[in-house]
Amino acid sequence: MDAELLADGEMIYAASYGGDLVALSRDTGTILWRTALRSYTGMAGFGTTLAVSDEDGVVWMLDATTGAVQWKQEALKYRQLSAPAAQPGALVVGDFEGYLHWLAPQDGRLLARDRAVRDPIRAPLIARDRIVFVLSSEGKILAVETRPNS
Repeated sequence: MDAELLADGEMIYAASYGGDLVALSRDTGTILWRTALRSYTGMAGFGTTLAVSDEDGVVWMLDATTGAVQWKQEALKYRQLSAPAAQPGALVVGDFEGYLHWLAPQDGRLLARDRAVRDPIRAPLIARDRIVFVLSSEGKILAVETRPNS
């Protein structure tokens, strides 16, 4: 496994760069669904959905129970994305140039973009309410606050 495991309710999600994204029963370890989606960065739960950035920088939103694709956003392809983080009304990912990108969880459209740092964002983002905490590859830590209407 390359990405951090995600435990959400009765499910555990695991992803790897060389394999699949799987959902397991937390109680029994039984594989509930599997899909061919490679990720080394990770994923975030968003209500009844699961957001994942794949090996190419495509962001996917899947039904957390079935693995069915709800949408995918290819506008950030090849930007070496971080794992998504969930904020109220948005998903956010970082990239290799230090940008943060906010996406609408309903359809994946890009909502906003801001350059947080001048070096790559590789570590998982931490989102708490309207603040995103960023750790850059150069060791810079930044707290970015979003406006209520963003």
